[in-house]
Amino acid sequence: MNSRFQTKPSRPVSLQPDIAMSAHSDWLSAQEIMRAVSARSISAVSVTEAALARIAQHDSVLNSFTDVTADRARAKARAVDAAVVAGQTAGPLAGVP
Repeated sequence: MNSRFQTKPSRPVSLQPDIAMSAHSDWLSAQEIMRAVSARSISAVSVTEAALARIAQHDSVLNSFTDVTADRARAKARAVDAAVVAGQTAGPLAGVP
């Protein structure tokens, strides 16, 4: 082993669903999330919070994001939920973070 290029071992990342994910949004496809949000069986805010929790939990290991705009994501999720409650069409990816 060349001592010049020593690396520290990375921590394993679990591929199991996190408790932070809502029981209703675990591993749903984008289409399933959109349908559930449109049917009001799950809120866009709860899906967004679950996604932000997973980012916070895993990104220190994965380093997948250069910028997480959590406040913007929450504001957009609240707008989607308000549109759904008002009976408006929220768009083809409504509630998908």
